[in-house]
Amino acid sequence: MILNKRMRVIVAIQIAGAAYAVFTLLSAIPEFDISGITLLLYSILLAVSVLGVASGLFFWMGKTAGYYGSVVTHALQIPMMVTTAMAYKLAFGIGAFLKIIGPIKLVGLKLGASTILIVLPAQQGTIIAVNLYALFALVYLIRDSRKMNEQNNKTTA
Repeated sequence: MILNKRMRVIVAIQIAGAAYAVFTLLSAIPEFDISGITLLLYSILLAVSVLGVASGLFFWMGKTAGYYGSVVTHALQIPMMVTTAMAYKLAFGIGAFLKIIGPIKLVGLKLGASTILIVLPAQQGTIIAVNLYALFALVYLIRDSRKMNEQNNKTTA
């Protein structure tokens, strides 16, 4: 699979953001109280970050498995939920979150990796949002992949 310019930009942002998250998580190891739930949540975030880096690198090299890993990585970045019992937010590289409950307004545009997965946060309100960047990146990856497959099928037929 040969990546076009838009796919290369999306994958480069994915690789850089996920690598930043991996380094941030690894540097935070000494500060963690490694108990049951903390270790589990930390391990999940680290695994997803490593998946983001690995799938991005494989996709950059044109591997089909990397494409599917990148699709999964972007799909995991789309939702954001903050409740009184749990918080989930994942953004590798760029995050532009739009609230969909309450008054509709842009929560913020953030560069850099932003990962949160906690149980019992201090937040009292409920926020549900969508990461517009991850949504559009996922749509472009799927659309451009289909276009490339159709072109390859036409040239081989």
